Amino acid sequence: MKREPAYWFLCGSALLAVTGVTALWAAEAGLVRMHRIEYLKPAFLNDEITVLTWVADWQKVRSLRRYRFIRNQNVLAEGETEWVFVHAATGRPWPIPEQLVSAFGVAPDSPATSSATA
Repeated sequence: MKREPAYWFLCGSALLAVTGVTALWAAEAGLVRMHRIEYLKPAFLNDEITVLTWVADWQKVRSLRRYRFIRNQNVLAEGETEWVFVHAATGRPWPIPEQLVSAFGVAPDSPATSSATA
């Protein structure tokens, strides 16, 4: 089940593409400040795993995205990534565009997994 942090990034990137806000990343970009991953149970070849991802918090230049990997109502792994939004040309922190915040909203804890157990 262990994956490189790039896998966690792909979960969020796919969500960006679905919401249609990828054009915002041309002038500004999100950089990873911190990853936290907790592996709770093993996954096996050919397991069907559901991956949930959501934004738990927005700040002026930072956001917190959480992830949960579930198989048969059991949580296999949980994690979170703190992103810092920066201006691509200068590399300096940049306010997160309201369009991005509105596209994702915020869900402090994912309500879709209330029946899943660790």
